[in-house]
Amino acid sequence: MVEPELGRLASPWYTDANPGRTIEIVTDMSKSRRPGFTGYQATDDAFFDLFAELRSDRRIP
Repeated sequence: MVEPELGRLASPWYTDANPGRTIEIVTDMSKSRRPGFTGYQATDDAFFDLFAELRSDRRIP
């Protein structure tokens, strides 16, 4: 990995807290879309594109 300090990439308290949540979270993009943020990329496409870029940059095998 390029960044050796993992704490700069992800917060451990947030990552550790998520699996223990006892509530469901519902999200809505309406507030973002109303002012014009209408760009959309499917989640799976976003991950495939990200990992293709990381492989291209030789950050992952």
